[in-house]
Amino acid sequence: MNSRILKYLILFLFGGVIYGIIEVCFRGYSHPTMIIAGGICAIFMCYIINTKMPFYLKVIFTASFITFIEFVFGCVFNLIFNMNVWDYSDQPYNILGQVCPLFFGLWALLSVGALYLIKYLSRELTKSIKN
Repeated sequence: MNSRILKYLILFLFGGVIYGIIEVCFRGYSHPTMIIAGGICAIFMCYIINTKMPFYLKVIFTASFITFIEFVFGCVFNLIFNMNVWDYSDQPYNILGQVCPLFFGLWALLSVGALYLIKYLSRELTKSIKN
C-alpha cells in the first residue's frame, strides 16, 4: 500500500475514533456516521496545520470546517433520513437544529489541542512509514 495513503487512512481512523470519544464524553453516546465526520475533519486538520497562516486563523478555519461537516451530516442524516443523531433546536441561533454558535466555540477550543496533536501524529506517521 502506498505510504501516503496509509498515513491518511490512519489519520482518518484516528480522527473518527477521537470524534466519537468526544461525543460519548460530552453527551453519553455517539453514532457510527460520526466516525466518518471525524475522519474527514482529521484530514482537513492535517492539511491546514501545514499552511503558513497564523495559528488563530487555523483554529477558526478548523472550527468552521467541523461546523460545516456537522451541518452537512446533520442535514443528510437528521433531516433527510430522520435518524435523529442530534438536535440543537433548543440552542440559541441554531441553523435548522444542526449547528449553533455554542458548538462552534467548543470546536474552536478543542481545535487548539487537536491541531497540535494531528501535526505530531502526521509527522510521526511520516517517519514510521518511511522506515
